[in-house]
Amino acid sequence: MAVTAVTIITIVVSVSLHYYILNRLNAVIDTRSTRQWMVLLMVVTILVAHFLEVMAFSLVYWLFASHFAIETLEDAVFLSFLSYSTLGFADFELSDYYRLILGVEALCGLLLIAWSASFTFIAMNRLWDCDRC
Repeated sequence: MAVTAVTIITIVVSVSLHYYILNRLNAVIDTRSTRQWMVLLMVVTILVAHFLEVMAFSLVYWLFASHFAIETLEDAVFLSFLSYSTLGFADFELSDYYRLILGVEALCGLLLIAWSASFTFIAMNRLWDCDRC
């Protein structure tokens, strides 16, 4: 029960963080600014947002390390990156109950990565006025 509650909280935190960062980026994007720098800022900021979201899930794995057969924080981060990016393979033995959080993280990661891609596409269309594009 505790893992389910922590999973829900982690998802809410990740999605809220992602929304906040994309919302702030949208406010910062201005067609009068230097467009190349704005695109670079946007991509780097989105990458940092994804890293922070992976770290949030990593901390959950670290808190429940005994159930995930995780020995170090690096293992928790590795497991989280595998799940978030939907790569999905690992050498960790997991109980059935704790596989739920990995699946939920994969679904959350897939959604947030797609959201970032959509945002980047829309923002670049606004920033790069190109008749030949």
